[in-house]
Amino acid sequence: MDAPVTPRPAAAATRTAALICEAPPIFQLLESELKSCGLRVRQIDGSDYDRALATLRDDPPDLLVVAVLSRSLRSQCLCQAVGQNGSFGKTRLVVIEDSARAIDRRRALAFGARAYLQLPLPRGALGREIAQLLAGH
Repeated sequence: MDAPVTPRPAAAATRTAALICEAPPIFQLLESELKSCGLRVRQIDGSDYDRALATLRDDPPDLLVVAVLSRSLRSQCLCQAVGQNGSFGKTRLVVIEDSARAIDRRRALAFGARAYLQLPLPRGALGREIAQLLAGH
């Protein structure tokens, strides 16, 4: 079993993460891991596409983590809007899905995701991805 990883990127206190997840237990788990990486976390309500996108545009985060559960079309559309829009050029998109289908991974990467993780998450996997994504950012 991997040892726990608690990466702390340089200047992490000024880094922000937005988290979109419709399942409260998964949200809490992801929020906890993001905070342990030293990120300021804010929850974005993904149920209203236009409001979520406007919120992200008004204050683009350094990292956007979207948990796509049950192949949610709203979540997929938000991923595509962020991943393929130049105004989010500095935002690193991480997609976490509850699907093991290869096509879902390819879709997320085509949408512009810099990292793709599958639920259930291996211990420390999100922290390692964050450290890599924000290292050169």
